[in-house]
Amino acid sequence: MTPQQQKAVAKLRRLKVGALFCECGTGKTQMAATLANEVKKCDSVVWVCPLRTADNLRKELDECGLEKPVTIYGIESIGQSDRVYMEAVATLEKAKHAFLICDESLKIKNGIAKRTRRMMELAKRSEFRLILNGTPVSRNILDLYHQMRFLSPRILDMTWAAYRRRYCVTKDIKRPYKRPITVVTGYANVDNLLSVVGPYVYECRLNLSLAKRYETRHWYMSVEERNAYIDLKNELLDAYADDYGEVQIVAILAKLHHAYCCCEDKFDRVAEIGPDERTIIFCRFVRAAAECQRRFPKALVLTYGKGAFGLNLQRCNRVVFFDKTWDYAFREQSEARIYRNGQQNDCEYYDLTGDVGMEELFDRCIDKKVRLVEYIKANGAEIIENLRKEKK
Repeated sequence: MTPQQQKAVAKLRRLKVGALFCECGTGKTQMAATLANEVKKCDSVVWVCPLRTADNLRKELDECGLEKPVTIYGIESIGQSDRVYMEAVATLEKAKHAFLICDESLKIKNGIAKRTRRMMELAKRSEFRLILNGTPVSRNILDLYHQMRFLSPRILDMTWAAYRRRYCVTKDIKRPYKRPITVVTGYANVDNLLSVVGPYVYECRLNLSLAKRYETRHWYMSVEERNAYIDLKNELLDAYADDYGEVQIVAILAKLHHAYCCCEDKFDRVAEIGPDERTIIFCRFVRAAAECQRRFPKALVLTYGKGAFGLNLQRCNRVVFFDKTWDYAFREQSEARIYRNGQQNDCEYYDLTGDVGMEELFDRCIDKKVRLVEYIKANGAEIIENLRKEKK
């Protein structure tokens, strides 16, 4: 193990619960497997991870030398399938000293989601618990609450509302004919929060003697493509009339983004880069991914949903972001597929950006590290107004 991995094990080996908040590529799986081996009482490991990473995880655990019997479940299946959930319950109850690991624990930040509630129930049936994440906060420090509650309710020992009052600065935003919403504008008592969770958390960054180079390539719509985009935009704005709730705005933006995802000039910009066996192309839409795969067969084409998490792709050292993403965690995780332990070359990242107002909206979401829905709640009226004013 690396010195950082050894320090993580040394800190958490004496605890029954812990968090590995370590950047992608630092080897969290190796740390977790070693910790499970260190717990002599542990007779069963239940590892919950994003479903798309399960096969890769099995291979990694063999390489990491996990000595305890392990059962792997997809976190999506825990939330959606009663059968899988009850199977996980039975597996934990059968063990005398179960070790429950939640991989990519940002997936349980939403306390309302069924999968979060079910993971909390599974936690009650385990003696040892560990959470792993390279991006424990994708929006604000509210993301930490349920991750810590999964480890133990005693760590924070307060309700979600009390947690928000103590550690967040908020303001209410009034909306016409709708209930006001509360948004986080800043933080308070952060030092206290760190002192509370600090004993249970090991953090580390990826320190590689390799460069990360970024370059932006600009693409432009043809006259025909822009006219089609403008026609669709006006049609959607007219269809929803004055009823612009969050759901409607998300639907409008998704349809508009899909409409221009395969503009011809985008493919020309990628061709200039010269995608080869070292190149990963990330797409948001299946249509764009299929066309990229057809045009650039040597490259590895992935969608954010299936390729952003859990894959070790150090054989590549170039990433092309063909479509932009609203989600900061997707972006960060996508970059980490190649920049990780085992990489031998400098890494290159290419962003495609177009002459469409929505492209700037994407960048603002990523810069602020907020989710699209949160951004829309705070700026919905402005977004619609900008769409209407966007020049033809």
